[in-house]
Amino acid sequence: MTTTKEFVGTLVCIQDYEDRAKEVLPAPVFNFYIDHADEGQTMKDCKKAFKRYRLRPRVLKDVSNRQFSTTVLGHPVSFPICISPTALQGFADIEGDKATARAAESLNTIMIVSHCAFFTFEDISLAAPSATIWFQIHLYKDRNLTRFFIKHAERAGFKAVVVTVDSPIMGNRRNMKRGDETMTARKEYRPRMMNCYDPNNPEVRSAIANGDIALWDYLQEQLVTSETWDGIKWLRSITKLPIVVKGILTGDSAREAIQAGVDAILVSAHGGRQLDGVLATGENGVKKVLEIVRDEFSLTMALTGCSKLDDIKASMVVHESQYLSKF
Repeated sequence: MTTTKEFVGTLVCIQDYEDRAKEVLPAPVFNFYIDHADEGQTMKDCKKAFKRYRLRPRVLKDVSNRQFSTTVLGHPVSFPICISPTALQGFADIEGDKATARAAESLNTIMIVSHCAFFTFEDISLAAPSATIWFQIHLYKDRNLTRFFIKHAERAGFKAVVVTVDSPIMGNRRNMKRGDETMTARKEYRPRMMNCYDPNNPEVRSAIANGDIALWDYLQEQLVTSETWDGIKWLRSITKLPIVVKGILTGDSAREAIQAGVDAILVSAHGGRQLDGVLATGENGVKKVLEIVRDEFSLTMALTGCSKLDDIKASMVVHESQYLSKF
């Protein structure tokens, strides 16, 4: 019998992990993770986007000692790669978000916890007490729900708020609409999500009383199609935590975000799961994936003649179109 540890040892790149996940996860669970909006054009383009760029290395540089630690919003990280929020991690592993937090802690990088975590913020924080953890939310219709999440995360010691701004409604995810297997898989885990909600909120109590015991339908109803940047200004008024907005793809939106008082912008196409057609932008397993990305980053620095992050110049990365024939 091959152990999980032995399997991890044979997985040497990110694609290996995706292929392995397809083998071991139930089909509806795997389909949930790789789902996309409509035709999947943006999701596919996200994968291809980096392949359109070429590196221009410098040679005969001393790269024997490479340093790539830095800070993100003042928090030190060992390398400039952090973990974006991923909903419903318990599909893949019983420890879910706690395992991911421990992996982030072990490699000294930042994890963003999804609002659809399977565990309370306190549980995740206790699982990785020295990790730097941010949390992701939406601006919900019920402001008391938003406030509850914020205060809950503050008490748990989370260090920043990440607000998803590209989801006034859910995208048209076709895999989730085909058959009922995906929904069946969800129901196995739904009750645990109740840990994240305020039991004293009248709307929460009403949703549970009406049969929505996992609050999944309630959560979808909390997305606000009429939300504006005033919502960010309101959020600024109730918390001193740094505010990051996730889902910015244009310069106009970036300028509006700055005017609204955000501290940082996370450029994101939501993995192609929301609007199709826009431009592309387990614990041991998570740790290994982060190590692979870190080691590939270090290798690329060495082969491009960079010993520290400040050595990386914009001129060293060019689009493939610069090398295409002009004829």
